[in-house]
Amino acid sequence: MIQKIRWILCFSFGTVLLVNCDSKPVEPISSAEYVYINKMNTQITIIAHDYDSYKAKIIQSGDSLTLLTDGDISTLPFYRNILADQADSVTIQFSDGKCTTYRRGNGMPDGVLDHKKYDNYSLNLVSKKFFRLSYSIDSTDYNKAVPCK
Repeated sequence: MIQKIRWILCFSFGTVLLVNCDSKPVEPISSAEYVYINKMNTQITIIAHDYDSYKAKIIQSGDSLTLLTDGDISTLPFYRNILADQADSVTIQFSDGKCTTYRRGNGMPDGVLDHKKYDNYSLNLVSKKFFRLSYSIDSTDYNKAVPCK
């Protein structure tokens, strides 16, 4: 009887090992490139606030910044990229000391945090496994700016 129990345990353990060794890594459901184009005549700084920390990137006039993002359910702007794991807000700082800040969580997201505000947004595009969205930073963002704190 003891030998049967040992045999069953060894068989069960071996089956579990075999199944686990065969599993493949889970791939993200979608991936995206977000391209931020500076259409201002001066440099700007994009600051991603990730709750208690932040990271910033300077974009020269006429240049762009590309952020790659992988998502489990949806691939959102400023999630899982070099600037932020999950940004709660994004500030665009202009060279004259003015800033425009977009926040998550207070109603609907706006500006760089909202897919629908991107230059080439379409529901068909963001439904694909990989998509690329572009956002032009221009006078629309600047006109919302206030003195930076």
